[in-house]
Order: sequence, then C-alpha cells, then structure tokens
Amino acid sequence: MPVTGKLVYFKTVDESKVPGLGGSVLDSMQEQSKGGLSIPVAFDAQREPYRSGVERPDMGIGVGPKYIVQSINAQIAVYTTSGQKLEGWPKRANLFLGLKATDFVVDTRAQWDTWDHRFWISFLCPHGYCLAVSKTSDPNGVWYVYGFDLRDKPGFEVDFGQFAFDQHTVSVSTHMAHYRHLGEGLHAGIFTIDKAALESGSMNVAPQGFADIHTSGHDIDTVEPVLVPNTAGDQPAGEFFMSTEGFNFPCYGIRPYCTHLYVFMLSGSGDSQSISGGDVEMQPYRFTPVASTPRCKRCLETVGPMMTTSPVYNKGLISFAFGTGENNGSREIAAIRWGQLAPTVTGTELTSTRLIQSGTLEYAGDRAAFFPSVMTDYAGSFYMVFDVSSSTQSPSVYVAARRASDPLNQLTEVQLVKGGAAPPDVFPWGDYTAGAFSGSSGPVWFASEYAGVNNEFGTEIFNVKF
Repeated sequence: MPVTGKLVYFKTVDESKVPGLGGSVLDSMQEQSKGGLSIPVAFDAQREPYRSGVERPDMGIGVGPKYIVQSINAQIAVYTTSGQKLEGWPKRANLFLGLKATDFVVDTRAQWDTWDHRFWISFLCPHGYCLAVSKTSDPNGVWYVYGFDLRDKPGFEVDFGQFAFDQHTVSVSTHMAHYRHLGEGLHAGIFTIDKAALESGSMNVAPQGFADIHTSGHDIDTVEPVLVPNTAGDQPAGEFFMSTEGFNFPCYGIRPYCTHLYVFMLSGSGDSQSISGGDVEMQPYRFTPVASTPRCKRCLETVGPMMTTSPVYNKGLISFAFGTGENNGSREIAAIRWGQLAPTVTGTELTSTRLIQSGTLEYAGDRAAFFPSVMTDYAGSFYMVFDVSSSTQSPSVYVAARRASDPLNQLTEVQLVKGGAAPPDVFPWGDYTAGAFSGSSGPVWFASEYAGVNNEFGTEIFNVKF
C-alpha cells in the first residue's frame, strides 16, 4: 500500500563544535598482495567494548577523495584516506545527530555520494529514521540532519533501517515491527526521497513509497535499496530494491529451503509513483547456522538468509550477497551466497530479471563465513568482504574477488585481511559489514569487524584492487 512519511525532526549541526571522544590515532597499517589482488591500505579503526551500548558495532563507511567517514552504532570517526584519524574524532553518534546524550541510536549506514560529493549517514533514532548529509565535501563542517516517521500502521515501529542513492534520489527501507507482539505482522516499507531537497537543507521533504509488500502469501520483511555509485555507468529509470525470502518464509526453519530473490523498482513521485517487480529463481538457500569460536561451539550469530547490506548496480548488473546454510559434507555451516543479476526496464517499469551468475563461498569443518558486503569497481570487478570464525580461529576479516572477465560463477581470489586476536565472549556479532565506492578508477573500500584483544570489537578499514 502507498505510504508517505513525515518530517518530524530537522537540525543543522556544525560538527566542528561537537566534542570528540579522543583515542588513539592509528594502530597498524599494512600492504598485502596475493596473485593479482592487492590491499594498498589497511588500518585498525574504531573499537567498541563487548556488551557496551547496543552490544555490536554494525557499521557504515563513506570514502571521498580526502576523507573516510566510518559510523558504528555508538560513534562516528573521520580518517584521511591514508588512515590518519582527524583531531576531534570520534564523536558520539547521538550528539553528531544533534540529539541528547541519552538518546539511543542504532543500525547505522554511511556512504560517499560520488554524484554530488557529500557524505551521508543514517541511523534509527528516537524520531524514527534519521538521515544526515554533509553540506559540503568536508565532513568536519555543517551537516543537515532529518528525522522521519515512516510508520504505516498503529502499534508498529521501524527497525533495521537501510540506505542507498542514485543520481537524483535517496532510497531507504525499514522493517515494520510490532514490538508489543514480536513476530506479529513483520513487514517492510520502501521509500524514495528527493536528494537535491535534502542536500539543500529544505524542510519541504517527505519520503514516499510502499509498505506491506507480499508475495505467495508471505510478507517480505527485509528489502535492501540498491546503491548506484558509478557516475560513468548507466542510470536506471527508477530506484531498485532487492530481497531474499526473509523471516516470514519457511527457510527460516532448520530444513526447508527458499529458492527465490525479489527485485522491485519505484518510479515517479507523488500521486504518480508506481511500484513494479518480479522474482528470479536461484540455487536453494536457507537459515544460517550460528558459528563456533575457540571459546565455545555454536555461540556466535551469523544472521541469514536476510540480505543485510545494499546490493550495487553497475554496468547493467546488480551485485549481491547474503548468508545461507550449507552442508559441507561434515556438518551444517554458515556460508555465503553471492551473485549478479540483470534487470530489464521498459519505460518506467521493471519487466524482468535474469540471474547472470551465482556461487557459494563455504569452508570445510566448522569454519563459518558470514556478514558479507559487496562492491564493484569502475571496471565491473566484484569484491566482497566477510567474516570467518571457527573452533580454531577467532572472528577475522576476509575479502574475496573476481574480475569481470573471469569465468562465471567463480570467486578467483580470497585473502585474509585481519586476523582475530582473541575469542569473543558474546553472541551478538554485528548485523553487517560495509563497502564503499571511491569513484574513477580507484580501489573499492570496506569496513568490517574482528575479535580484538581487550574484550572488544575491533574494526578494520581497507581498500582492495586488482
């Protein structure tokens, strides 16, 4: 059904006047190479103690020509592209948004807008969905902060916010969850917002979209907006969104499988806004088993098969990845399903979707792979960050990749980026990692988490290229 969100909070925040939290500047930096894949820059970024705040960092990353903005649930930091943390950062996320120090924020996302040269950050906040955009390309100055009420039904609240953009439009999506009756009527809302209005600091903005999207008798609950970052690529006629068969489908049981992906497109605005979509069949996938660590067996969350990070549209293809359960011959293990599909748009309608390639990244024994995030570069090469954990390996950061010219259905490079230092003693492990497109012919960037040494989540920022 059509839904129009309401602007309920607006504030202009000068981040140069928001107090920082202090902390170390740079812990480590390294250059790695294996075969044709290289990691020119990798450094330890923000940390968060276990069981502090929301018990997991989550994260977003935006990378411009000079600065990197990394958001985690509790705080936000700015680095140079060589890994030097800027003075005055990190800052508490709620103060960054102009909120009270006691306000709770969660589920952060971040990106650099290659089209308009600004940084974007989103959070769930007391106002519902909070979205911030820098006034210029400098993240140390003024930001416009918006809070939107996106609820579509009485008794429901927004959860697990998601964010993406293309040349002219910001796309957001959320769960719609009934917190007094958990699991009752869980569904999704997908919205578009005029990007130029947000960038100008206008208060005359309203998200428009659709909620309660369902297929085959099931509500679709986790729908990711598709990022369109390549300014040299084609611009779709509408805004794409993508989903697996999520919580409301049988693959969230132990044995049943799901077999479809769903792609939607919002076109137009106001009363003329329309939604179109379709599904594509793929190799069966199912609930993602929890992972083991050197401390305990089956004790670390992996989250799947919901799609937790934005797919990426580039050169006519949508690249994606999500968690799944696989039998590796000895046990059920957390693995990653990745792929690319080609949407066909006729006029302002998505008329068909074709799966071009897909594969499964899995390991032997009890080695689990989880929390993938994908990004493509200027040439169309595919990159994916993910975490790995097992009874002999603390949670660590890996990257996998393939050139656009490589044989279909194969990841040709897999490389360790940052090894876990000590077994964690928590079950929550963050719902997602993050990827960023830096523009032109440069490398792509990622941020992920690993097990730190002092009972804390460590986060690693790195770039990668062929």
